[in-house]
Amino acid sequence: MIEQINKFHYADYIVFVALLMMSAVIGISIGWMDRKKNSTQDYLLGGGDLKVFPIGISIMGSFISAIAILGVSSEMYLYGTLYWTVLFSYPITLAVAGFVFAPLFHRLRITSAYEYLEFRFHKCVRIAASIIFCFQMFFYMSVALYSPSLAIEQVTGIPLFYSIVGTGGICALYTVAGGLRGTVWIDTFQVGIMFIGLTVLIIKGIIEIPGGMVEVWRRAEESNRIEFFNFNPSPFVRHSTWALFFGSFFTDLTVYGANQGSIQRYMAVKKWQYAANIGGNL
Repeated sequence: MIEQINKFHYADYIVFVALLMMSAVIGISIGWMDRKKNSTQDYLLGGGDLKVFPIGISIMGSFISAIAILGVSSEMYLYGTLYWTVLFSYPITLAVAGFVFAPLFHRLRITSAYEYLEFRFHKCVRIAASIIFCFQMFFYMSVALYSPSLAIEQVTGIPLFYSIVGTGGICALYTVAGGLRGTVWIDTFQVGIMFIGLTVLIIKGIIEIPGGMVEVWRRAEESNRIEFFNFNPSPFVRHSTWALFFGSFFTDLTVYGANQGSIQRYMAVKKWQYAANIGGNL
């Protein structure tokens, strides 16, 4: 019988607070070390000399939020494993982003995706796209903050409002204090913690279930959750391999090829060849 734990143990509080404090300390420390670097390039692009590995990890961490972790887990639990086929589109998406989009923006030496729209079209297009992006990020960040805050409320009893304000405030603090350089290294730190936590969670979950992985697989098969491929061409089915592959390709291409968060990080490495190699780290 798996023991149900509804609230944080004191050790959980220590780890949770330490994670938030470490994130804040990293951002403030990097901001302090770079306090004499006052140019836009230093603050927004990390001086343009960051390494490929932390940049790649930062991009990955920026778009693996609680929405993805909770959402994909729920999707597979409720509807089966077919969603895994989105993985087939990632190599192609990253190749296109790395060898088409990243070199283009890097050669133009721009700090914003919307500068390109002004160069290519008109200033009005840049303004319109910027406004749309601001609205999009407003709604995205609202959900991205709500999801972990809801989990925090469940395990700590802290009211949802204060959870949102607390997590959002700490994120804003280290982002403003550390600039892009601080954000990149904090993302790298947090992604490492995230993968350690997920690995421990998977291992513990398998150990706690009598029969281990064999039993996990048996239960999944009995409940018809195991589905590797579905090549049904009908557009009316909920998911198919075709829909997941092409849908994921175009959706992720907007993230890794044209999103401001990705482009800004591409510009933070010295050469466009380095920017093209970021996809390999993802």
